[in-house]
Amino acid sequence: MEPSHILTIQLASALAGLEENSVESVLEKCIENDIPPLTIIDGLSKGMEEVGNLYRQGEYYLSELVYSGDIFNKAMGRVKPLIPKGAAGVRSSGMVVMGTVKNDVHDLGKNIVVTMLECSGFTVHDVGVDAEPEKFVEALKRSGARLVGMSVLLTTAFGSLQSTIDAVKEAGLGERVKTVIGGAVVNEDIRKKMGADYFGADAIQAVDIARKVYSEVSEK
Repeated sequence: MEPSHILTIQLASALAGLEENSVESVLEKCIENDIPPLTIIDGLSKGMEEVGNLYRQGEYYLSELVYSGDIFNKAMGRVKPLIPKGAAGVRSSGMVVMGTVKNDVHDLGKNIVVTMLECSGFTVHDVGVDAEPEKFVEALKRSGARLVGMSVLLTTAFGSLQSTIDAVKEAGLGERVKTVIGGAVVNEDIRKKMGADYFGADAIQAVDIARKVYSEVSEK
């Protein structure tokens, strides 16, 4: 087995095991052995995939999900500067617009979703918190994203959530753009009532939805 393959397997295993120090040491070995940055990133991505599997199986919880994202981001901060500008193979899985709707300033859930999407290869345009419906629409038009995620943690912001979903449709984006809502106060019934396309119960589901949306786009 090639040394590079062994090291990337070790890197994925360390990340999946939430072994931050091991991730750092194996990452340095990868760099010392001149392993291509994209190969290193592939190893990190496989580690995050395993974290997602463990979360689905109930072996990991939200805290582990957040911690794995932190480790991943630190590792990516070390690897990204090593990628040659214009390097072939640096391709996004797709663009996603994310934000917390107007009248809600909570950002933890949104930030976790953003991190997991980025860990999974998606490019995210984050419009922040307390975001007006028009801000979501503008970001969709500018980015060409096919998916928009709306986070809400307050029932008092349901009106804003509905307004944002409606704004996407009224802007003529409904045929091209899919909407996904998430947050502690929403569920499948709320999704149906408000006319969103998807409900994401957690960050892992959000990634699965993004993959589904973009796989359908590529098939057309």
